[in-house]
Amino acid sequence: MKTVTVSSYYEYDPEDFWRLIQKPSTLNFITQGFVSFDWLDPLSEDWIEGVVYRVRFKIFGIIPMGGIHSLKIEKIDHIDKILRSQESNDLIQIWNHDLIVQKENDLTKYTDRIDIEAGFLTSFVCIFAKCFYRHRQRRWNLLIDKST
Repeated sequence: MKTVTVSSYYEYDPEDFWRLIQKPSTLNFITQGFVSFDWLDPLSEDWIEGVVYRVRFKIFGIIPMGGIHSLKIEKIDHIDKILRSQESNDLIQIWNHDLIVQKENDLTKYTDRIDIEAGFLTSFVCIFAKCFYRHRQRRWNLLIDKST
């Protein structure tokens, strides 16, 4: 298993950032252009702890990846501001993702930390994950601009 960590800083209130993290609509927005989702289960306005969501996703909206992807919201920690998911699909046995929001000075530090196991594909999946999460964190700036 390997771990990928990507962090960024934003001039945005950490409480507002945390509220946005909890919305499936935020995930759909920040992944646009890199991955598209076809949700197989209904989505609520906010993620629900303990619920498993099934989705098919395509890289660049074209290339199917891994069949049906399972995304379980394992934990939503409102005190430490950590949302944890356990995910997997036919190609990736483990994709455990922590979304961490922290206040640092006058900024919000946001970190995506992902534990990945995909057998002999693990190194390639980690390269994909680094690119994917850098894209997501760039898209956060657009979302913040829309929200202010």
